[in-house]
Amino acid sequence: SLINTFSLALGSSDVTLLEMVRAFAVFANKGIKTEPYYIIKIEDKDGRTIESNKTVEEDVLSPQTCYVLTSLLKGVVQHGTGAYAQILGRPCAGKTGTTNDFTDAWFIGYTPQLACGVWVGYDNHKKLGYKMTGGAIACPVWTDFMIDALAGQPVMDFQVPSSGVTFARIDSHTGLLATAESKKTYMEVYLSG
Repeated sequence: SLINTFSLALGSSDVTLLEMVRAFAVFANKGIKTEPYYIIKIEDKDGRTIESNKTVEEDVLSPQTCYVLTSLLKGVVQHGTGAYAQILGRPCAGKTGTTNDFTDAWFIGYTPQLACGVWVGYDNHKKLGYKMTGGAIACPVWTDFMIDALAGQPVMDFQVPSSGVTFARIDSHTGLLATAESKKTYMEVYLSG
């Protein structure tokens, strides 16, 4: 039905953790979708390569669109339900998710170097408990993993595209362009034009 189609944007369809991480990795990778694989190569006892996999990539989004999405998802960490991820101590973006009946809790996030997702739940759809949200239980797991996974890696921010995006100061109260009378403002990024 049409109502079910609209609710897809809110996460009403079943999707695997791998599918979610693969989709978010496109944003981190400036619009390039990468086909995931588990085995890099297989060698025999003498070190000869028997079989190997190569990265298969496809351009699917513009770097500008990915940067705008990343800016929005950084806001989830900076001011929203993914605030626990600030403990990571480096720029990151992500999104929490929780089913209506608290049977699933998600956090999918990324830095410029690494995308990762965490799902918490039971295979039999048992409830996790009241207020067991993605921000409360999945985001801390993600953050702890990313701290270890990125140890020794340089702290990097997401690269602003050289063209095609525009920054604007926004009035926090109205959501419109800030004026001299605006008391609280923030910067937001948009596709140019």
